[in-house]
Amino acid sequence: MSSTWPLVALGEVLRKSEESVPIDPNATYREVTIKLWGKGVILRREASGSEIAAPRRSVVGAGQFILSRIDASNGALRQHHDCPGQGN
Repeated sequence: MSSTWPLVALGEVLRKSEESVPIDPNATYREVTIKLWGKGVILRREASGSEIAAPRRSVVGAGQFILSRIDASNGALRQHHDCPGQGN
């Protein structure tokens, strides 16, 4: 690790986004997935709101740092440059 960058907690340099949208059963949503080992963010699927069980979904956009809660220890975290989800 380079000595020019201090080791800090992520919470000191990142802010958690709480932005979400209510699911409309008649709308279509693009869901993304974060590939393991830093391989990027890809489109998982397009789904109608009626196929989504949750009442809300998080919004992701270009420039965000996003991670998979399940697979973060396997490198499923990435800055999101080209957003295949939510119309960006």
